[in-house]
Amino acid sequence: GWWEDATDDAFDWTRRTSRTPSSSTGPNNADDLNYYLFIEASSPRKNGDTAILRSKPLAFPSGATMSFSYSMVGGSIGSLAVEVSGAGVVWSKSGAQGNDWNRASVPIRAGTGLQVSFKGIRGSSWQGDIAIDDIEFVPNSGPAPGPAA
Repeated sequence: GWWEDATDDAFDWTRRTSRTPSSSTGPNNADDLNYYLFIEASSPRKNGDTAILRSKPLAFPSGATMSFSYSMVGGSIGSLAVEVSGAGVVWSKSGAQGNDWNRASVPIRAGTGLQVSFKGIRGSSWQGDIAIDDIEFVPNSGPAPGPAA
């Protein structure tokens, strides 16, 4: 696939189809009705622990727009950020963001060898599951996106 779990973080993103193991936090099911990825905020996780999902190097000669769904449901949601290599943080949200999936669109700069990262940061308690789903890239013009040569 296009995504890999980073090894330079505190914990991992987990793939799931139904609701997260903890009550009162996380989505009930995938936004696209298949799988989603989430961070589990329960023990042994602690406040500030970070999980990073990083793309393989991508090429967008004219830039692109990345769209994705996110769920930030719970009493102690930390934060979710999108980073692009060479551009830093291009999108972020903190705290609870409603009781359902939300959709976001993020501009991706033109370039080759770009890496996009989703950074989930645990909040103050176990009621802080954050999930992402249905990630799509639409190039601004030119050829379809693909791995950098």
